[in-house]
Amino acid sequence: MKKFSPIILLIVGLIFTKGSSFLENLILASVYGTSALSDSFILALTLPNTFFAVISVAVAQCYVPIYQKRFSNNFDLGNRFTIILMFCLAIVSVFVSVLIYFFIPSFVKILAPSASIEVTNLACYIMKSLCWVSVIVFEMGVLQGFFQVRKNFLIVGMISVPINIGLSVSLIIGSVNLVFLNIGIFITYLIQFIFFMFLAMKKGLVLQCFKITEYDFNVLKEFFLLILPLLFGGLISDLSVIIDKAFATSFAIGVLSGMDYGNKVSGIIYALVSVPVITVFYPILSKYVNQNKKIESINFLKKTIFYTMLVSIPILITVIVFSSEISHILFFRGKFDNNSLIITSTSLLLYTLSILPMTIRNIIEKMYLSNSNTSIVMKNAIITLLCNIIGNYFLSKIYGYKGLILATTLSFIVSIVFLLQDMTKRYDFKIYTNEIKKITIIISETLCLLLLVQLFFNNTKYIFDYNVIINILILVLIYFVINIIFFGTLKMLKVFSVKKMMHFFKELR
Repeated sequence: MKKFSPIILLIVGLIFTKGSSFLENLILASVYGTSALSDSFILALTLPNTFFAVISVAVAQCYVPIYQKRFSNNFDLGNRFTIILMFCLAIVSVFVSVLIYFFIPSFVKILAPSASIEVTNLACYIMKSLCWVSVIVFEMGVLQGFFQVRKNFLIVGMISVPINIGLSVSLIIGSVNLVFLNIGIFITYLIQFIFFMFLAMKKGLVLQCFKITEYDFNVLKEFFLLILPLLFGGLISDLSVIIDKAFATSFAIGVLSGMDYGNKVSGIIYALVSVPVITVFYPILSKYVNQNKKIESINFLKKTIFYTMLVSIPILITVIVFSSEISHILFFRGKFDNNSLIITSTSLLLYTLSILPMTIRNIIEKMYLSNSNTSIVMKNAIITLLCNIIGNYFLSKIYGYKGLILATTLSFIVSIVFLLQDMTKRYDFKIYTNEIKKITIIISETLCLLLLVQLFFNNTKYIFDYNVIINILILVLIYFVINIIFFGTLKMLKVFSVKKMMHFFKELR
């Protein structure tokens, strides 16, 4: 596996993950459509997918820099730290699960204050099994960090595959009886943990008895002091998702489901375009920072943002222009009707606009995490939340559910401005004239190409009257034409060099 680029391995893993996740969404859309039960299922999944996931992600993000700093040259001590951390998190998660179990109705009310009684009751019922999976989700955060520092990026990419397959099966059997849905969900998370724990042991993780020494205590103290601001910031971001869903439940039944379907498709694009680069970039950046290579870390950050933009823009243009056709190809079957198609395709278009600013923000935040500066990440999360709330309130009154998604995009842009201003003071981060010129050309080129493709498509819509396979082939062909025009023009204007781009991706090894 080492002869393959970690980016390629991660993309392969993410293809399996997002493919299985999309299978889950296809089953949900086909079997339940945009109904009260689909809304309830999506609301219930907010618990593990946002609240628990925030803690899990924070654990993984703090594990990497501490491991690089303390245990990069001593695997045995790193192994011991991993087991002790998993034990501590297991104790914490039990208390969290018990606490949530007794407050599920209140949690659902906060999550969806305007939801119907039917949606609320169903969400509470499903959430009763989900509140106990915190133990597994927290432990998966440690395992994900372990696989990252061990450079097992294929495993990192496939970490959610068992969950997605299990939830797909649970949805099918749950259409017969909701009891089967709850049992299936819990068993799914349990199987995921057993499977990846087995893989971690195959990669060198050894279960062992231990006695916490003073050194272990100091490392744990460092870990939890580092994670607290990051966790608080993550929970604030989590609150932003909850507020979005709370606003969405005030619209007609099915809007929440349609928005979620569109978000899931854009999530696949984000995962395949941005996540591989960010995941591989983070340990390398942490290494530069720990070696006190300040200039190299800043340059590496800039290159990562620049080349991620270049790779992602042609994909984003294609999805924005053909959002309706993509939604039709993927979802239009079973109980998924024309109204569902309109909500989903519009949501897909708007969520796709947020991918680039979200990617840039996440890349910049890794600089702070690598420097163990989680307080700025927390402040940035607060700023993002406040912008999102204000945007939700005003834009939803003007544009309805579309205003909620636009508010998210605008909040990401504001957070980027805040981070760049802070980096200028803290890390002597400078944007030079030639860099501004290149970014301006890329933005102008993107807007022109977007307009050109849109005009072309408006005059050739009949091409999508054929079957699904032909439509997919047409979309792929148009995507490659966009790539040729985009990169050809930028190369002609000397905005980027193929040789330098290849050198960057080699650096990610």
